[in-house]
Amino acid sequence: INLLNTLQYIESYDYRDCFSLKNVNMNEKLTEIRYQSFYRCIGLKNVHITASIVGNNAFDYCTNLKEVVFSNNVNDVGSWAFNDSKNIKTIVFEEGKGEVYLGYGGTSSETKYGLFYGLDLDSVYIGRGINYSAASKYHNPFYNAGIEQPELGPYSTIIPPYWFAGASKQEIVISEYVSHVAPYAFYESKIGRIVFPPALIKIGEYAFANSTVQEIIQTESNLQEIGKSAFSSCVNIKGLILADGLTEVSP
Repeated sequence: INLLNTLQYIESYDYRDCFSLKNVNMNEKLTEIRYQSFYRCIGLKNVHITASIVGNNAFDYCTNLKEVVFSNNVNDVGSWAFNDSKNIKTIVFEEGKGEVYLGYGGTSSETKYGLFYGLDLDSVYIGRGINYSAASKYHNPFYNAGIEQPELGPYSTIIPPYWFAGASKQEIVISEYVSHVAPYAFYESKIGRIVFPPALIKIGEYAFANSTVQEIIQTESNLQEIGKSAFSSCVNIKGLILADGLTEVSP
């Protein structure tokens, strides 16, 4: 379907149970996709979302959905927006300087996991800042999502929880805009060398726990805070440069 250029809202249930719907072309003026707008559209395989707000459960049970692309117009993605859309393989947040807020996911309102919890993802690209205020160890957006090819774009400011968990690489050079490393970001990773930009000011708790990282470098030291057990059981680490401005190291 091609949505009218003047259309601003997709109302709740508008395309619910449209089993034969395969493609949706959204216009740039679209501001909101409301609750369960595309519920159980089992024929939908890819979607490029341009609306600034994606309502709760908007793409529930789209069981053949493979690729989701968020334009830089998107500001808010509601909770359980892709609940039980278990076959998503690719997620892209297009580049932009504004933040996008991601809600919860999981199986019910009582179980608040990450928005993309439990997906077997092939690739995720984050080209902008993401608001992780809903995040914790168990309900950050990508917890237990099994990302094979994680990639951060030039405007990403936070390395998400578990983003490089289990990753195996010789070297990673982090984007110049990254200022925070979230808890568990490199948990159990197998990375030889990590180069951080001058913008980095905080490393979260357990960020490198149980990893085999050997060397961590900040090109210009501005680090201010290291969280609890950030380098716990990092038995292979050989080089670590701490900044003169470091004010807090948690036990």
